[in-house]
Amino acid sequence: MRSPQPHRSGGDTQQHFQSTVSVQKLKRFNSLILVFRFAAFCFSLASAVFMLTNSRGSDSLHWYNFDAFRYVVAANAIVAIYSLFEMAASVWEISRNATLFPEICQVWFDFGHDQVFAYLLLSANTAGTELARTLKDTCTDNKAFCVQSDIAIVLGFAGNWTRMSKEASNGDHNSAAKAPPTPSPLRFSKFFQSNMRILITGGAGFIGSHLVDRLMENEKNEVIVADNYFTGSKDNLKKWIGHPRFELIRHDVTEPLLVEVDQIYHLACPASPIFYKYNPVKTIKTNVIGTLNMLGLAKRVGARILLTSTSEVYGDPLIHPQNESYWGNVNPIGVRSCYDEGKRVAETLMFDYHRQHGIEIRIARIFNTYGPRMNIDDGRVVSNFIAQAIRNEPLTVQAPGTQTRSFCYVSDMVSKKLSGALNDGRRFKLS
Repeated sequence: MRSPQPHRSGGDTQQHFQSTVSVQKLKRFNSLILVFRFAAFCFSLASAVFMLTNSRGSDSLHWYNFDAFRYVVAANAIVAIYSLFEMAASVWEISRNATLFPEICQVWFDFGHDQVFAYLLLSANTAGTELARTLKDTCTDNKAFCVQSDIAIVLGFAGNWTRMSKEASNGDHNSAAKAPPTPSPLRFSKFFQSNMRILITGGAGFIGSHLVDRLMENEKNEVIVADNYFTGSKDNLKKWIGHPRFELIRHDVTEPLLVEVDQIYHLACPASPIFYKYNPVKTIKTNVIGTLNMLGLAKRVGARILLTSTSEVYGDPLIHPQNESYWGNVNPIGVRSCYDEGKRVAETLMFDYHRQHGIEIRIARIFNTYGPRMNIDDGRVVSNFIAQAIRNEPLTVQAPGTQTRSFCYVSDMVSKKLSGALNDGRRFKLS
């Protein structure tokens, strides 16, 4: 792999988001909400201050002598104080790229309190307006009092408008979030607890077979492996063949697969340059059509799905190390593009199905992985070093010799990044 990321395995660089939109769009939205909350705070505070100071300059009229004006002061003061807490929450959301609560709870919480405070301001300022009308005959002698009362009420209406605008923006944002498809009724059975049915495409390959080993350790899991054996081998799964909780299917993911499952780990695709350049059209079909078929299956049965992507989506990166917000420096027409661009399209499909159909997705961008069951002739650096060492040949380092790589042992990859990724309760995750 070309993309260096020396500290990738530490886990500190992973970004986890609870929102159903991209991190860039979430930041823009939360920044807009922060502006509305700040405006509401300023208008409501100004309205309360103008009304509180309104008795000065008038010997006969005092705001506290009128119920409606007391209502205006109280309502605007409450909204101003609460807006301070809202601004603090917005700053936290922008800094963490997350919502304070699970998203569905956040939607209803925001909607509920925005409704309450908007109607509180509306009723208070409407009452103040009616009172100001009745006082218009006294304004010849108390002109300053009446003008300041009118200003306070106008500011209160401005605060109400900003709260209603925030609510409308929040509704537009959350209208894009789709509820995930309903899983199998067996998941909600009160009298029968079925096993978790898990499909692994490419499960006879290097990483896939280790993932099978990990998932089969749990007696509540039933594992189905679909593989066409282009780069995988039955020998990697021989310990599980015949096991009552294991099923092996010879299948090419470019063809639809009709099974009933709860989770999908989509690993199918040749990852070695030797293999994916051997038949580049087949490689990109596996990435695009295969991912479409798996997403269609996930939509039909309400399953969560994980896609194993690659560091190759960054191309020849200009930033080291790369994080998930970096878009890469890519060549769409190179000899490796069947794999690089295929994985980029697969990621696009994952997020489009998530946004349009509510599919719960995970994407794991895998860098250099090594360990047992590697193909010694796959042409990558670790296997090349091992093969040359076995043959007593000099170890070949490609020019210029200053490049860096990140490496992860396969058991760490499976246990820390893949096996539990579909059980963390998030709507989506990119790591």
